[in-house]
Amino acid sequence: MSKTFKQGNYNPVHGISMKLSGCGPCASASVLCNLDGSINPVKVANWLYDHGHFYSSGTTRAGITDVLQKHGMEVLGYYKPEHQGGTAWKQAMAKMQSLSGDWWALFLTVGKSNGAKDNFWTSGGHYLSATDLKNGKLYMRDSGARNNTGYFDPEKLRYDTNVIWIIRKKNGAALYTGTFPTLPSKGYLKRGDTGEAVKWLQLFLQWYGVYDSKIDKDFGAKTEAAVRAYQKAERLSVDGWFGPACRERAKKVKK
Repeated sequence: MSKTFKQGNYNPVHGISMKLSGCGPCASASVLCNLDGSINPVKVANWLYDHGHFYSSGTTRAGITDVLQKHGMEVLGYYKPEHQGGTAWKQAMAKMQSLSGDWWALFLTVGKSNGAKDNFWTSGGHYLSATDLKNGKLYMRDSGARNNTGYFDPEKLRYDTNVIWIIRKKNGAALYTGTFPTLPSKGYLKRGDTGEAVKWLQLFLQWYGVYDSKIDKDFGAKTEAAVRAYQKAERLSVDGWFGPACRERAKKVKK
C-alpha cells in the first residue's frame, strides 16, 4: 500500500539533507513500498547516491527511472511537458485514464523561478507521487513542508510539471521456487521458534525483500519485523505470526 513519507523525518544521507533534497527518494519510496514492504526513503537515497544520482541539488531524472526499474517497476510512459501543459501533458493524462489495475505516477514539479505558473508545489523543483485517480482527480503525495497531500484536479499540476513517469509492477515476475516452511502442530511460526522451518521462512522473506539479516534459524525480532512487513504489504492480518494464510499467500506471490 502506498505511503506518504515526510522528508523532515530523516537524517542526512551521505551528508545530504533529506529535509532539503530528499523529495526524490521519498516520492520513489511511496510507490516502491507497494512491491517491497521494507523500502523507505533512506534505502532509496543510499541506492541513488551509490549510483551517482543523489546530490545536495536533488535527484536526477535518470536516477528516478533507474531506481524505479531496479526495484521492480515498469515505466509505461515518460512524458516531458516541461510546464507547458501541451501535447505531452495531454498524452500523459490520456494514458492514466486508459489504465486499469494497479499503476502509479511520479511528477517532477517546478516553481515560478523555473518557468512554472505558480509556487503551489514548490519554489524550485520537487518530486511528487500520484497513487490514485478517482472522479477525475489525482491523489498526490507530498513529502515536503507544504503538505499538499490529497486529491487534486490535474489542472492544478498542468503548468507546474516538467516530467511524468507512469509506472506499474513489471510483468513476467516469477513465483518463489524455494522450500516453503512446514508449520508446526500449533499452526504457525512466531517469535521464539527455532529450527529448519524458521530457516525456510527467513529464506522466503529474504527473497520477498523484507529480510536482510543472517539466516540463523532463530525467529527473533528481525524475523518478526520482516513477517509484519510481508503481512502489511500483502494486506494480510498483521500480527507477526506466520500461519496458514501467510503460507498460502506466499505460494502465489510473484516478484
